[in-house]
Amino acid sequence: MQRNIENIILRKIAESFPEAIVVINSETDEILFLNDLFRQLWGIEKTSEYKLQVIDSLIKNKIDFTKSGIQSNDFSIKTLPEQMLYTLDSSSIEVQYSPLLSEYENIIIYKFNIVAGSRMFSEQYPSVFRQIYLMLNTIPIPIFFKDSGGRYTGCNTAFEKFMGLKRENILGKNADEILPEELASFYMEMDTVLLNNPGEIIKEGSLKISDGKVHDVIVHKATYYTQKGKIDGIIGLIFDITEQKKAQHVLKDSEAKLKEINDTKDKFFSILAHDLKNPFSVLLGITDFLIENFEDFSEEELLESLNRLNSSSKHLFRLFENLLEWSRLQRGSIRFEPKKLNLKTIVTISLYPLMITAAEKKIKIKNNIDDDFEIYADEKMLEATLRNLAANAIKYTNETGQIELNARLFDENTIEITVTDNGIGIGADLINNLFKIEKKISTPGTKNEQGTGLGLILCKEFVEKNGGTLKVESTLKKGSKFKFTVPTTFIN
Repeated sequence: MQRNIENIILRKIAESFPEAIVVINSETDEILFLNDLFRQLWGIEKTSEYKLQVIDSLIKNKIDFTKSGIQSNDFSIKTLPEQMLYTLDSSSIEVQYSPLLSEYENIIIYKFNIVAGSRMFSEQYPSVFRQIYLMLNTIPIPIFFKDSGGRYTGCNTAFEKFMGLKRENILGKNADEILPEELASFYMEMDTVLLNNPGEIIKEGSLKISDGKVHDVIVHKATYYTQKGKIDGIIGLIFDITEQKKAQHVLKDSEAKLKEINDTKDKFFSILAHDLKNPFSVLLGITDFLIENFEDFSEEELLESLNRLNSSSKHLFRLFENLLEWSRLQRGSIRFEPKKLNLKTIVTISLYPLMITAAEKKIKIKNNIDDDFEIYADEKMLEATLRNLAANAIKYTNETGQIELNARLFDENTIEITVTDNGIGIGADLINNLFKIEKKISTPGTKNEQGTGLGLILCKEFVEKNGGTLKVESTLKKGSKFKFTVPTTFIN
C-alpha cells in the first residue's frame, strides 16, 4: 500500500515537471514510465502500447551510450550538447539530453529540455508550440516566414486570406510563383534589399490583393538567424492601413472644409460690416440734418427726408431679418417640418404681400401653377423661397413688365418650379457668385431698389434643406429664370 502511494506521488511530481521524462529498464529496453510532455513530444497516445523500438532510434543510441558509460564506470551525470530528435509524427525540435542514474542500476531516467529558438518543420507542434501556432492563427495581421532563398516556409491564417490561397499552395514556393507580377515584384525587391543588408525593413505601398480591391499596406520584414548567427530567413508582417488612410483623407478634407468655412465667414462679416455701415450712415446723416435744420424745412422737404429715413430703416430691417434667418440656418435652430402641400395655394399665399409693389411698377404676375400639383415641403421655407424669388423678379423688371410662375413634373418624385421675368437679366460673371455668401452680390433694381444680398443665399439653403436644387438661367436685357425642385413625397 505504501509503495503504491509513493508511486502515485512520484508520477504526479513527474507530470508536473517542465521537462520530458522517460524511465527505461536498461536490461530489457522496456519503457517503465513516460510523462505527458514526453508523449506530446513524440506523439504517443496515452492508450498506446509502447516499447523502446517505437521510439526514435536516436534515443536508442543515447541509451546504448549511457549503458557503455555505466559499464566503463566513467559516465558522469551532465547535460550533453544540443541534439536533434525526430518524433513519430515527423516533427523535429532541438533539446538538451540528460540521463540520470537511479539507485537501481538497471533503471535510467532521461530528461529532455526544450531549447529556446529550436526549429520546427511540421504543423503538428507539441502543446507549448501548438499554443503559439494557434495564437499566430488568431492574430488578424498577415504573418509569414521565408527561408534565405525566398521560399515560404510558414504563414498564419490571416496571410492565407490576404493572399487568397491555401497554405499548401503557398509553402515551398517563391513569391513570383504564386503572386501577380506587381505584387511579387514588391515583395521580392524588399527581400533582396533585406538579405543584402540584414536587419529590418519597412515599406508602404498600395497593392491589389485577393478581394480584388487596392489596399494601402505597410510591410514590415526582418531577418532571423541560426544558432551560429547565419541568416536563416525572413519573417514578415503586413499591416492593412486602408481604413486609417481613408480616415486621414476625411480628416484632411474636413480641415480644408473648416478652413474654407472660416475664410468664407470672415469675408462675409467684412462685407456685412460695410453693408451695415451704409444704411446707418444714411440714418445718422438724415437725423443729424433734420435736427440741425428742422426750423428751415418746409413740410414737403420734411416728408421727403422722412421717406428716405423710412426706406433706409426698412432696408436695414430686411438685412437684419435675413441675417438672423441665415444664422439660425447655420446653427440648425430652424425647425424643419415638411408636410403635404398644394403648390398653387402656397404660391398664391407667397405672392400676396408683393402685389402692391408689383402694381406700383405696373408689373403683371401670372400664377400658372396646375391646381392639382401636390408637394412635400416645409411650408415656411417654401413660402420664403417663393417670396424672395418673386421679389427679386419685381426688383429687376422694368415698369409694365411681366413675371410668370410655372411648374412641371421633373421626374417621378419631383416637381420643378420656375420663376420667369423679362427684366434686365444678370451677367454671366455675376451668376457664378450669386449663391456664395462671401461674395454677397447686391445691385440696385430698375427703380434703384436696394437689396440685402442674402435673399438668394437663403433661397438656396431652404431649397436644399427640402431636398431640392436651385439654378438660374439669365440673359442680359432679356430676363431671368430661377428654377428649383421640390419633392412630391417625403425624403428622409
